[in-house]
Amino acid sequence: MPKTLAQLQADVRQIIGQPNAGQTSITDAQLAIWLNDAYRRVVTDLKCFPVVNTDYTPTALAVSLNAGHIQIDRARFSVAPQNEFEELEIITYDEFIRRHPDYEGDDTGAPNTFVRTAVRAGIIYPAPNAANSGRTLRVSGPVDPTALSASTDVPTALTDNIHDILPNYAAYRAFQFLSETDKSTQQLILFNQGLKAQRGVSQGGARGNKSWWFSEVDS
Repeated sequence: MPKTLAQLQADVRQIIGQPNAGQTSITDAQLAIWLNDAYRRVVTDLKCFPVVNTDYTPTALAVSLNAGHIQIDRARFSVAPQNEFEELEIITYDEFIRRHPDYEGDDTGAPNTFVRTAVRAGIIYPAPNAANSGRTLRVSGPVDPTALSASTDVPTALTDNIHDILPNYAAYRAFQFLSETDKSTQQLILFNQGLKAQRGVSQGGARGNKSWWFSEVDS
């Protein structure tokens, strides 16, 4: 069964010996921060980032992106008049400039290339003409998991068996805060051991014995 944020917080409190949230030196809000730190560390280590589709409606070369995508693996554009998505070639900015040194002055048309120029910026080329202006650009790629905030939130980017190690990391941080070095070190060791064990399970069960990704979902 998946563990909610409230259950994970309760697990941490049991480990650190402060089961009563009303009589503690560490708030639930602080525990949530440390649990989210653990969540991101595990997702990064196991390479199990959720993969998300994000839609934009560009009207020019430059595209403003949100900062959610760690990387962009696919870009598709709904081309007129077919009204069908066509795959865009994704290339580096250096390669793009080599191919199109005067791209700002080139003719408009149906975009066929995507370039990410910064965390929040990209280029589609050629710039959309009147028929393609404002049509859908759909980019796909891994994102950081949604943070746990409500008490009923669960770490959905992880399979249930991995939830059990998150409290060890939060307890490591809590014992650091309490200046209990030996206990802090013990919890970090338990977290790292649990992560190592889960790494073998998660990656060994994937196709080709490689890291796995979740299915695409729209954002």
